[in-house]
Parts: sequence; structure tokens; C-alpha cells
Amino acid sequence: MEKSSYNVITGGAIPTRVGKVGLVDCDAAVCSLISPYLCDYRLKGANMVPAAPVLATSDLPVQMYGAKSGHQLGYINKVCQVPSNATKSGIFPLFTADIPCAHGDSGALLITGRGATPPIPSWQAGYMSPAYIESMTCAMLGMLKAGPPPGADPNLRPEAYFTPMLEVFNDLQVEAWVR
Repeated sequence: MEKSSYNVITGGAIPTRVGKVGLVDCDAAVCSLISPYLCDYRLKGANMVPAAPVLATSDLPVQMYGAKSGHQLGYINKVCQVPSNATKSGIFPLFTADIPCAHGDSGALLITGRGATPPIPSWQAGYMSPAYIESMTCAMLGMLKAGPPPGADPNLRPEAYFTPMLEVFNDLQVEAWVR
């Protein structure tokens, strides 16, 4: 449900209106670009369009490209299991990853693997379907909701909280553009 709408302005030397953004309840927004502007759907770092969303599993190798921290690598920590329809009672399923992030990275897309390498060890990949391995390469997992607070102890393992991508797409009522 769209609450309000704002213009999207480029940050170049000559500010230009390139679209409109509508805000929704899931702490995310959808931008509708106006002609002649286009969007590049490729992931930074991996240089490929992401695969369809998958569910996060513990110890899965992950990566993200934060607006402030750049390309970061980590692993899924905790996968929270929440009963169905829990969002109706205010319980939102989040999962955590031990991945470095900085203030300003919120909204970054968490994907599987390392660059364009699938998150599957090579000794296991020989027993799996090539189509499955392809579907797990740079698959969307979640959107960064919160990370360590500014000034957090650098000796502690970083823990970032992510909203599952399937929930984000459901709340935004959009279909993912995937390869």
C-alpha cells in the first residue's frame, strides 16, 4: 500500500528528475523510472543479474555491496523461524549474517556466494545438477535492515539483520527481475 510519493533526483552536476518513489510498510521503496531513463540490474562486484530469491540457511557463504562499506563477504549466522502469519501480530522474520556493514548500507541486497562463484563447495558441486548450481549463484537472500551501531566494539563479531527477500517482494507487491 503506497503511503506517499517522492521525486527521484540524480546527484550529478545538473540535478535531473528520473522517477518517482512510493514508500510502503516494509521499510523499503519502489521507484518507477520515467522515460528515457533505464536501470542496470547487474550486481556490483559480480557483474551479473541476480538469481531468483532463495531461503537463507545457516553457514551459507554470502556477499553484499553496501553503499558505504563496498563489497563485503560473510556467512549466515542465525536463521529465525517464525510461525506463519506472524507479521499480522507484529513478529517479523529476520535472519542474521556475520558480515561487515556500515551506517548507510541499509537496504543493501544480500546474495549467495563469493563474486560469481556459487556457495557450494567444489567437492559437492560434482554431485549436483548444473541448473541447481546456477540457481544458487548470486541468488537473492535478503535486504539489510540493521547492523552494528556506529562505534561498536571492533573485537566483536559483526552481526547484521536482514529481511528475507521473499517478504520484501511480497510487501512491495512486485516481481523480481532475475536472470
